[in-house]
Amino acid sequence: MACQGEGKERYLWQQVDAEGEQQWGVRRETFVDRRDIPLKTGTGGKPELVVRKSSSSFEDIGLKPDGAEWTGDLTRTRSAHAAAEREFAAAQKAVENAKTVEEKAAASQRLTAANSALTDAKVTLKTAVRGARPVAVAHWVKAAEEAAATALKDGAKSGHFQIYPIDTEQVKFGRDYFVGDIVTVSVDGEEYSDIVKEVNISVEDGGRILDVSPKIGDQGTGETVSHRVGDEGKAAKTGNKDVK
Repeated sequence: MACQGEGKERYLWQQVDAEGEQQWGVRRETFVDRRDIPLKTGTGGKPELVVRKSSSSFEDIGLKPDGAEWTGDLTRTRSAHAAAEREFAAAQKAVENAKTVEEKAAASQRLTAANSALTDAKVTLKTAVRGARPVAVAHWVKAAEEAAATALKDGAKSGHFQIYPIDTEQVKFGRDYFVGDIVTVSVDGEEYSDIVKEVNISVEDGGRILDVSPKIGDQGTGETVSHRVGDEGKAAKTGNKDVK
């Protein structure tokens, strides 16, 4: 997963499915370009936020995906700074429009106070921006991790199975389990749960049943084992029966 940054500063996040690699014996790598995630590699290899200078010389750390500021403190200080800018502009206008000595003196005092308040507001806003940066970094790191996990899931290898159990004296179809039952099959130490959806019955001309072959699984249907166990198996967990 590659985010923003150029050259050595480009931030990379690697996520490995160690369990899947061990199970399937296959190692695949996928490169995902996510330059929309504003992270770069900083000191010590840690992620840093990609920032730009705004027209007012403040660091532009962007907004949340919903358009809000990263912290409540940043929301308040940005609002206070905007109010201070408006007052400073109004004070300048008052100086320009002052006619009498008294008006000029009052306008001058107002401008001095507005300038001082604007200076303080700038310092406070810069501090709030610095304080919000870790929050933004944490959000985008999580976004990178989730994007990597999604890519890993999309590229995951899936398996299908179909099993034809043989009747024994211990377990028999028609006596111990039937079509529609959820059964658990143990194969080489691995257990799989699925619904018995079909049974093939062979009958000779005289009507004697020659063979009963229940089918467990959906070979070739495109449905993964994990999906069916997770959705249907849990819903009917109390009806599980074991076929060894």
